Amino acid sequence: MYFDRQAESSAVLTPPPHALTTETRGGRTPLSDAVAAGLVVLAVSAAGVAVTYDAARRWQFEATQNELVQTARIAATRIDADLHASLDSREQELGPEYRRAVAPLVRVQQASDDVIYVYTAVLRDGRIRYVLDSAAVYRIPGDTEEHSHLMEEYRGTDVEFRRALETRSVTVNARPQREEVRTYLSAYAPFWDSRGQFAGVVGVDMWIRALDARMSRLRRIALAASASIVVVAFLVGLAVFRLRSHAVAAEVRDRAAIAALAEARAAAEQASRAKSAFLEIMSHELRTPLSTVVGYSELMHEELGGRDEPSLSADVSRVREAGHHLAAVISDILDFSTMESGHVEFAPVPVDFATLLDELVTLFHRPAAAKGLTLRLDLSRAGTTTGVADPVRFRQILFNLIGNAVKFTDRGGVTVRLRSAPLDGARLVCTVHDTGMGIPADKRALLFQPFSQVDASLTRSAGGTGLGLVISRRLVEAMGGTLEVRSREGRGSTFRLSVPGILGCPGAGEAAA
Repeated sequence: MYFDRQAESSAVLTPPPHALTTETRGGRTPLSDAVAAGLVVLAVSAAGVAVTYDAARRWQFEATQNELVQTARIAATRIDADLHASLDSREQELGPEYRRAVAPLVRVQQASDDVIYVYTAVLRDGRIRYVLDSAAVYRIPGDTEEHSHLMEEYRGTDVEFRRALETRSVTVNARPQREEVRTYLSAYAPFWDSRGQFAGVVGVDMWIRALDARMSRLRRIALAASASIVVVAFLVGLAVFRLRSHAVAAEVRDRAAIAALAEARAAAEQASRAKSAFLEIMSHELRTPLSTVVGYSELMHEELGGRDEPSLSADVSRVREAGHHLAAVISDILDFSTMESGHVEFAPVPVDFATLLDELVTLFHRPAAAKGLTLRLDLSRAGTTTGVADPVRFRQILFNLIGNAVKFTDRGGVTVRLRSAPLDGARLVCTVHDTGMGIPADKRALLFQPFSQVDASLTRSAGGTGLGLVISRRLVEAMGGTLEVRSREGRGSTFRLSVPGILGCPGAGEAAA
């Protein structure tokens, strides 16, 4: 089993023969993707190493500066300033007082492997003059440069040296100072005599090659990191090449599958349109004889209205109600199939929405009163109620909403409100609020799904196909509006219909003109 898995893994990572030339959807080959990925990794990592190296180099330089400053401060505390003040003539150089005064500087120099000179200087007549120099009595191996002499004038260009004497403060070179023979990094610290008077400064020089030795360790680390980055970039590019090579083969297969899926989808859509057309035709064929049955039942009901034949009258009433119910079911199926086939049409004309709503509320007064419900139309916040819309479709939507509210409310009442919403794009907002049983939160998603019922037992007793709200929402969305519901179980429901007051449906602008 182990060898089988190894073979399988190797087969997965081995690119197909056409991997170098086959293009992906973006027009790139696996090789170009691999090179791009490797270069990105290389560039980002190299930038990171460069930034890190630069920060480490600055830190090392600052650490060296601080080390020199601390050495200069220590040397300044060990100088006998009163003895130092007595040395003012070249003849005193290397005499007993000179050697005793320079001894602390020699010890400071010997305590550090990187310090090459420790010396003192004073400012006389605006000129810098050396006093003590540790190199006069102690030299590090390899140092052949002439040491400075007592009261010899400094002729260099180190501005920090003069600043330390003039400001009587600690200074350090911001960058190495190149002299005639060598390059140094120096720090200076002032010192005072026993009377508190400024006596001079002590200077500490570091040979720049010592600093270079410290920096070389950082350079070696940076070079090693750079080599590792190159290896990592190559491995990343290789991995991307292998993955993209196999992605090419998978993409070819996907394209074939997508083409087959598109063909299957087109066939399914054609079948759906055929089904919808069939339903539309059958609904029309059923509606024609049903209209005759309903019409004759209406005539019989009117003729029997004055006769004393209660049994026959009741039978005719049941036939009439069953006919109306079946006609409503067929109408819903017809509308739904029409929408499914994409044949929804609108006929926008000028409409007085207040009048339309008043007619609908009047239509439902009798069934509402039969259940002991109050049915009220509120136009107090309507404002302008005229606009352009398809009155048939608008009446169909409100008919479904008000009819459902009356049907599923057992006590209380139903309130229909109309108002304009100028802040919402000059839209008309109509709400239908009932005090019915409400809709559980986990069942609200079923409201706008075809043939779905929140409570199947209650719907069967009240009648209905479950298509009314689906048709209403689709009509509203086709008009450019929204249909929303808010409900609390046991507290009632509110359906909010919002449609453009001028553009009530596609093409309404032309009708308004």
